[in-house]
Amino acid sequence: CQELGLDVLLRPGPYICAEWDFGGLPWWLLDRSDPVPLRSSDPEFLGRVETWWNELLPRVRPFLAANGGPIIAAQIENEFGYWGSDPAYLERLRSLLVCGLGGAEACPL
Repeated sequence: CQELGLDVLLRPGPYICAEWDFGGLPWWLLDRSDPVPLRSSDPEFLGRVETWWNELLPRVRPFLAANGGPIIAAQIENEFGYWGSDPAYLERLRSLLVCGLGGAEACPL
């Protein structure tokens, strides 16, 4: 992207968009008798998100605009107002993203 002069909007999830199967969430979240409550401040769901972001975010950090890369913005969740209302969930995602991308100065929210 950078070589072509394109800016990047990072969408690390957890829910990416309705056009992807299950919004990009892994199917195995529901593959048990007591499914994980999705897109919520449920500790198990947020733990799964944190595990994913702990792998992903350090890999994309070098590509942030603050580090000379093409990532100019990051979107947490997608169309969440349609799904539900859980301000604690959105705030926790924001906190995880800011921390995972190196702090408020580097994070392009």
